[in-house]
Amino acid sequence: MARRKVERATLFSATETLLIEQGYQGFHLKALSERLKIGRSTLYEYYASKEELITDYLVHMLDEIIEECSEIKKTDPIGQLKEMLKIFLKYSQLHQIVLVIPFIDPHHSPKVEEALADLKRDHVLLYERISRLIEEGKIERAIRDDIETAVIAGMIFNAIQVPNVMQISEEKWSEKVLDILFNGIGIK
Repeated sequence: MARRKVERATLFSATETLLIEQGYQGFHLKALSERLKIGRSTLYEYYASKEELITDYLVHMLDEIIEECSEIKKTDPIGQLKEMLKIFLKYSQLHQIVLVIPFIDPHHSPKVEEALADLKRDHVLLYERISRLIEEGKIERAIRDDIETAVIAGMIFNAIQVPNVMQISEEKWSEKVLDILFNGIGIK
């Protein structure tokens, strides 16, 4: 195979697809190099191991989510929570990939250890932001105060796990999930 450069976006896209298709155990740099039609040695120019690649990919994706969340207009807490949930649903494939984290040896390399620490820190940052918005919503009496903030935050975080079985557009799917989450399933 010819030695050529590969763009980071292309590399991460192929990494994501392969992780979804094969899972962590089935993910190998050889399979990735074949998919990208590049030599394995080209991949090693970028990453020393699959662990370093996967954790760098995850950090990159979480950084994108945080960046998009930081661009949400400062409206009412419910509006901001809905916008955050739309972003989470947009990246719902990431949740499936995050499930590989327990398989990654944190002591594999300093890069992997640092990336895993960054992921944990960023996850906490998102959770704290959601919790603050929930608390603000409770103060404004827009969110029920008889339900613990942790339960509501957990529901928002876990809403991305609901599969889009109807295969409808991302926008329509997020509207349905938002409606159920914020209005319930009872008859009005």
